[in-house]
Amino acid sequence: MSAFLQEGDVFELMEGDTVYMRIPHHFIYANEVGEFGSTSKTHVTIGSASFPTKFMLGRWICIATEMTGGGTGHGSHDIYPNGHLVKALHSVHTHLRCSFYQSGSFRAMIPDRKSLGRAQAEWKVSP
Repeated sequence: MSAFLQEGDVFELMEGDTVYMRIPHHFIYANEVGEFGSTSKTHVTIGSASFPTKFMLGRWICIATEMTGGGTGHGSHDIYPNGHLVKALHSVHTHLRCSFYQSGSFRAMIPDRKSLGRAQAEWKVSP
């Protein structure tokens, strides 16, 4: 069994976890107060005072993973390795998506999250 979450794994986000998520500019930029139509991807810590986050608590489904995000800093010896990126959707409110890393050197890290079970994908034909 892998130490990392895999596609189909169900896991829980808890207070104090940090993830990447698209949120309105109102909550990100001081010069865009009142701007709810535009969104940007940023890191969000669940339970922080800067953004209402209770809706993020609960079970999520891992929909994809990849080893990515690495790069170099200010020199040839300043190397950041790829990390295990988890992309997820909320198990109830399926329009909500987030991502985080389980390895590497990133702002949104949850290295020790374990699977609580498995989800099963269901395809439906649109009329």
